[in-house]
Amino acid sequence: MSFILNNQNFSDIFHLNPILKYMKNLTGKDIEKMAVLALISYLENQVDQITVQSIIELERLNKMKKTQGLYQKNRIDRLCISSAIKHLNNEVPPQQRNTRRKIK
Repeated sequence: MSFILNNQNFSDIFHLNPILKYMKNLTGKDIEKMAVLALISYLENQVDQITVQSIIELERLNKMKKTQGLYQKNRIDRLCISSAIKHLNNEVPPQQRNTRRKIK
């Protein structure tokens, strides 16, 4: 579990009310604070994975730019994050995967 769930003073770190209200409006049910903390813990893990994958996507993009003689990027942008999310969710179109078709 993450730091959040192990910390007794979690209300000092995060303001859970906006998330609680949103979830309650969405479901019409009461939501426990620990349920919100479990959700935040899960999302923290996802953010870590997306960040690591976005670095890989940036390197892939820079490799293509270098091949074309273009300026390489140093900043992770929206495109890198979007590509990372798609890659992690296996939503990458076949032409962007490393599959090569033989031309007859």
